[in-house]
This record gives sequence, structure tokens and C-alpha cells, in this order.
Amino acid sequence: MISRRFPGLVFWFGRFTRSWWALVPVPVGWRLVEAADADDLTRAVLEAQTGLRAAAKRGVTVIDLYERPIGSTIGDGR
Repeated sequence: MISRRFPGLVFWFGRFTRSWWALVPVPVGWRLVEAADADDLTRAVLEAQTGLRAAAKRGVTVIDLYERPIGSTIGDGR
């Protein structure tokens, strides 16, 4: 049901974490969100898309994955 509401996003249930996950594109890269159930994940996806960070207060994990410029490597300062 959640994938129909947000077509094009990637969702999965972690067998080991027992959490719901989503990979959400944001203007500066990607945001990885984790939640205990589908309702919290839906709220976290909406917040990620609008730039809000209130989800973290409810125990939702939010991880920003920023894109690096082409040719940059980890630790080169770019």
C-alpha cells in the first residue's frame, strides 16, 4: 500500500532490524528513513520530502546520504 502512495520510491522490511525502511530522494542526495511500522514510515517519508525533521522525535531513524561530486573520494576534502 505504501509503494502505491509513493510511486518510484524504494521500500523494504528489514528481516534483522524488524523495521520498515525507505530510500527517499531529496535535493542534495538521498535520505534513508527507518520506522517501526508503516504508519510511522509514511509520516517519515512525507517529512523527508518536505525537509522537516520532526520524525526523529518519535524514534524514527533518519540518515542523510549526500551525493559527492564526480571524481571526489572519501577524505579528499571535496
